[in-house]
Amino acid sequence: MGMINTIKKLYKMAKKLKIRDCLDNRASKHINTTVEILTKPQTDHAFKVYQEFLHNVLRHYSPRLVILYITSLGKQRIASITEEDKVSFFNYVKESKDSFSSLTFKALAKDYKIPYLDSA
Repeated sequence: MGMINTIKKLYKMAKKLKIRDCLDNRASKHINTTVEILTKPQTDHAFKVYQEFLHNVLRHYSPRLVILYITSLGKQRIASITEEDKVSFFNYVKESKDSFSSLTFKALAKDYKIPYLDSA
């Protein structure tokens, strides 16, 4: 999946969440599973890559953006993004983070207990 499609998915989900102000059952289950992945050691390579990506989001941005990434991209897409695309992606989001900011994301991150990580 290219960067343009990835960014389009983020914008589409951000808009959907801002309008709906809640998650559907599928997204809710996915987030609950992801919280376990975030907080426990992983042995599977794909899960480690996913965990590392989300830890970077937590370190450099916030739990609210984790909600957006999880619901718009999912583990398999995130695990398959190349390192070069991840860097470009983080740079793009850093420059555009106001577009992805929402009180809904903040409330969902709190409700689903997305952990905070200290910046390193």
